Amino acid sequence: MAGRTVLIVGDDESTRRRFRIILEGEGFTCAEAGSTEDALEAVRQGVDLALCDVRLGDEDGLALVQTLLAAEPPVGVVMISGVDDPDGAGTALVLGAHGHVAKPVRRSELLLSVTNAERMRELEVRQRGRVVGLEAGVWSEFVQIIGHELRTPLTVILAGAGLIPRTVDPARLAAIAASIESQGRRLLQLIERLLEVASLDDAAPGASVGPVDVRGLLAMAAELARAMGRSVVIEVDDDVRVQASQQRLLDAISHIVENAVKFTPAETGITMRAAQDGSDDVVISVVDKGPGIPAEIQKRMWEPFVQADGSAVREHGGLGVGMYLCRRLVEWHGGSVTSHDTPGGGLTVAIRLPASGPR
Repeated sequence: MAGRTVLIVGDDESTRRRFRIILEGEGFTCAEAGSTEDALEAVRQGVDLALCDVRLGDEDGLALVQTLLAAEPPVGVVMISGVDDPDGAGTALVLGAHGHVAKPVRRSELLLSVTNAERMRELEVRQRGRVVGLEAGVWSEFVQIIGHELRTPLTVILAGAGLIPRTVDPARLAAIAASIESQGRRLLQLIERLLEVASLDDAAPGASVGPVDVRGLLAMAAELARAMGRSVVIEVDDDVRVQASQQRLLDAISHIVENAVKFTPAETGITMRAAQDGSDDVVISVVDKGPGIPAEIQKRMWEPFVQADGSAVREHGGLGVGMYLCRRLVEWHGGSVTSHDTPGGGLTVAIRLPASGPR
């Protein structure tokens, strides 16, 4: 890992010393600060990560977190709180802190949180470099969406965690645990989507490319749709094959399927078609009979962090990156993806790929 300097911030010297011994034993370089002023001076000298106590004597540890998160280059922040003080750490996570541990802190928990924060910081450094070219409006829209998408499950998780110590009814405890698990999975899916965006530029072109049976590929994509409660019809010409990365092409089609399921009524079926046209290209289409998407939105939906409209973000959730990922994965194969209205209503999304593989 590139970032190895950790600033330990807290008003208890013995706790700072204990954390320092643990982290230096794992190869980190550590600095200590007992106040906000000392912490900011250490940041000016250069640190990669910070362990911050929520309660910093008479000072506001959360205000320090906000300052650290706005630093350039980014600082990975792990919040420390007492067992009886979940609110401050929850607020810090909503603000964008990279992790949280509660006192008394176990060695394994400390190392896991710091290591995860280090990885997230490195990802953030790479992503900040990549978004420089984004239009200001697109970046602003992304910040609003990610804030909403993270805040909602975190609020549920923290509320459930606060209820557990005061709940004795087993059925009620099971319901709280199920809610926490559901929202945790939602957070995990959001993180996986962001990591998928980040990984697109890191993949070596041509990796894992081979002959792919398109009928079999669509059968796998159909299972996803059926698992989401939709009926699927597959129409494929005989022996349609393409040189491709099977996993990446399946991912591209799956993003289209997920989008179709998300934005169409529950009773709406999906048709998947594949054929080889006269130009020797393979065309894969996903057709739905839903309400369709306005033409002006169809033009924009291939860009990152774009949703159909504000109400769709609130009703369906998501980061607005699925169709962008689809486009990037198809372009990785040397192909293109377009959309048009389905005759009689709905949306058709068509992937066009060179049968001979990435150009």
